[in-house]
Amino acid sequence: MEFYTYLWLRYDGIPYYVGKGRGNRAYDNGGRMVHAPVDKERILIQEFPSEEAALAAEKFLVAYYGRLDIGTGCLRNRTDGGDGVSGGHWKLSEEWCRKQGERKKGNQVRLGSHHSLETREKMRQAKLGKAKSMTACANMRRAHREKREYSKIFTLEVRQRMSEAAKKRVLRDGMACLIARSIRVPRYVGTKESYHAQ
Repeated sequence: MEFYTYLWLRYDGIPYYVGKGRGNRAYDNGGRMVHAPVDKERILIQEFPSEEAALAAEKFLVAYYGRLDIGTGCLRNRTDGGDGVSGGHWKLSEEWCRKQGERKKGNQVRLGSHHSLETREKMRQAKLGKAKSMTACANMRRAHREKREYSKIFTLEVRQRMSEAAKKRVLRDGMACLIARSIRVPRYVGTKESYHAQ
């Protein structure tokens, strides 16, 4: 199997990412914002005889399922597909590397430093009451939606272990974290009127 096209599926079987690869690419998260499913049975692979055929299939699948970011479908792909390269890395010219090194030399702004609690409070107060633009609100909604999709990747057991570990953590300033159970607000299921009638 030299080249293939792969689909990553959600729990309900709907694809959320299409890619082209070879070797272990379909199971590897390296350098991507979208992560492979934990359950490997939710990865579909179709082999092709050449890279060109795999790229064409990737392009077709992205067009067929549509992209979430432009509102045409369910995929989290950021391109229309068919534009990948084999080999994994680009060769950067020595001149480009030298220019980047020169540009970043001495850039030590706030390296390793943290804002004091007083400064953080001042920044918080400065942001209070400021209206966000419609674009900012849309971006935050999209990021929240994507984060929710990402959280579905973890199994219930893994999420439980993560929750237990988070409960044991200690805040940076030395105060013990409150256990999540003690600060949860009880959920009420019903109408607003029946809640106020109690």
